[in-house]
Amino acid sequence: FLIFLTLIIILFSRWFFSYYFNIGEDLLTKIIFDLDDWQYLTLAYNFSYFDFNPSYDPSLTNLKYLPLPIFSLIFHALFIKLFNIHSFLILEFTFIVTFFYIFIIFFQKIGLNKIESFVLSLLIFCIPAYVHLVQIILPNIKIPFITSLSFYELRFPRPSVSKIYLLFFLLILIFKNREEKFKLWELSVIGFIFAAMFGSVYYNLITSIITFTLYYFYIVSFNIKDIKNYIKDSFIVIFSFILFSLPLITLLSNAEPDYLIRVGLITLDLDKRLLILQHLFDKLISVEFILIFLILTGSYFFLKKKNIVKTEAINLLYFLYLGSSLAPIFFIIFSPTTSEMYH
Repeated sequence: FLIFLTLIIILFSRWFFSYYFNIGEDLLTKIIFDLDDWQYLTLAYNFSYFDFNPSYDPSLTNLKYLPLPIFSLIFHALFIKLFNIHSFLILEFTFIVTFFYIFIIFFQKIGLNKIESFVLSLLIFCIPAYVHLVQIILPNIKIPFITSLSFYELRFPRPSVSKIYLLFFLLILIFKNREEKFKLWELSVIGFIFAAMFGSVYYNLITSIITFTLYYFYIVSFNIKDIKNYIKDSFIVIFSFILFSLPLITLLSNAEPDYLIRVGLITLDLDKRLLILQHLFDKLISVEFILIFLILTGSYFFLKKKNIVKTEAINLLYFLYLGSSLAPIFFIIFSPTTSEMYH
């Protein structure tokens, strides 16, 4: 009850101050101006009516599809049909509860009690507020990595929705013990989550694939004699991924060219790949990256030696770090196109 009450206070305080300082604004106006990515509102609205090729201009007809990030918008599209503009309040509270539920379960699995898990989850949830406060207090001082510390935010629809997929992915893996085989439903759900990442923030997909590959072979204890089982498990994940990705694949294969230009889609030819890879390599050999690598790797081996928390959890988090470090390289090498390079 205390946890649930705290979550209600978090949501209430967020919207109370918004109303207090802007008395007289209606809910629609408030949501439009309080949401950073307000441009997704029309996309969510169109999605709620299954209108994937909106024109907004009567003289423009027979347009192709807009390749919407459907798995980022699907919840809001559904709830807009049911609750209209109030859906944003309902979903915001739902995602707050989901965030805390996943983190509390995760921390309990690694050995913390319920209170410790809740307090630590609350601290992580409030990181964006800490970052914002530091930037207000020290506006003229550049602190390395300060803008990268936020793990989860309520910005619609990304990362409020997209990051939940990543958290569910980690939650499934944390329940696995060494020498335990992956069940059919677990592999199928992982394939679905990969599809959801593909249809929301595809950069998370690359990170998760690398993380899953490393963790999978750690859990099952790689043995060349079990290669048939590895192929079978891979097929289940890939089949589930393709099955749930079909709607997005349909949109992408029939996408409106003008919209692709609008979102900044570029083709990665050899020259662009080499240029971006050189940039990434410079980052990997930078003092900041090497320092973080040494700190995290040292902490990883220290915690494993002391056996303070569950070994599987330590390995999973370290594999996630390795996956996030290697993901940009793999993405640039294998992806034919990209957009939003600032990510």
